[in-house]
Amino acid sequence: MRLPARAAPILAVITAAVVVVDAARGATRAEARPASTGLYSEAGLSASSFVGRGRASSAIGPALELRLGTDLFSWLSIGAHLAAAIHEATVPRRGRRADAARPSDAECRR
Repeated sequence: MRLPARAAPILAVITAAVVVVDAARGATRAEARPASTGLYSEAGLSASSFVGRGRASSAIGPALELRLGTDLFSWLSIGAHLAAAIHEATVPRRGRRADAARPSDAECRR
């Protein structure tokens, strides 16, 4: 997934605005609190890729993660982690490496 070239300056301006607004709010003091117990949920959105021989046949794609669980104690929790990713890929021909050259017509006729 590629962003258009004109999107880079827009993202830079948005990032700078967020930093300036955050700095203008000033520092806040965090209050001490006891460790949490009970239910929790987390979600994540990222990009993923493959390593090794599969990298030549697949593109970088979005990945989504979801974590659900419960804290039994402040030091122990149980939960489930679900993840999914989508990749555009070209399936290599059987018996050939992903980065091997395509055979010529003469080789195919043999």
